[in-house]
Amino acid sequence: MSGTDVASELANMSANLEQKTGRSMSAWIEVVLASGKAKHAEMISYLKNQHGLGHGYANFVAHAAREKAAGGPVAEEDLITAQYVGKEGLRPIYDSLIKIVSKFGDDVELAPKKAGVSLRRSKQFALIEPTTKTRIDIGINLKGMARPTA
Repeated sequence: MSGTDVASELANMSANLEQKTGRSMSAWIEVVLASGKAKHAEMISYLKNQHGLGHGYANFVAHAAREKAAGGPVAEEDLITAQYVGKEGLRPIYDSLIKIVSKFGDDVELAPKKAGVSLRRSKQFALIEPTTKTRIDIGINLKGMARPTA
């Protein structure tokens, strides 16, 4: 799934939320923020128990509310930069790997997270994580291959 597919899915979910509840995403975010709930699970519970939202919509709203409370989404490059703080010697290895992965095709999506970068097409097929100051772990999902044992 490309970044535009994800954005389209989120926009559809947001539109469906408003259609089903009569409130826009921004209105739901304000409801959650006004509740004083700060933890993700508290927000979900509040939305489900006090407002009757299903788990999927409650989770969706809670993510958006926490993002807004934190000042907006973290830029992907900032996530990657943060992964290599104290591990700067590994960053050229990551950059080389990404250069190689970019040749896999336009359908490959990089999805930076706090601890690593997922490589996805329709689903995740690999993960790159700088796990120590001297090691980058690369996980590859090889369909039909058994996991090696120690």
